[in-house]
Amino acid sequence: MLDEIFRCPGGSYNENNKYFRAWSLKTLIESTSGRQRRAFDKQAQRLTRTYAEMSDIYQRAKAAGRGADVPLK
Repeated sequence: MLDEIFRCPGGSYNENNKYFRAWSLKTLIESTSGRQRRAFDKQAQRLTRTYAEMSDIYQRAKAAGRGADVPLK
């Protein structure tokens, strides 16, 4: 299963395979219109900001050597 999903080089993955099909949230948002699209755009922007904030916290902790280990279990 992992070979089927991750057989693409450079950290990418096979977006359409026999196990799943991936869609981009941006593409899905673009398929909507009007009020719904604006609401989805706002939510996506909030999620992007939140992710960036969380990443900054993680990167600072990692650089300081404090509790940023990612377990590989």
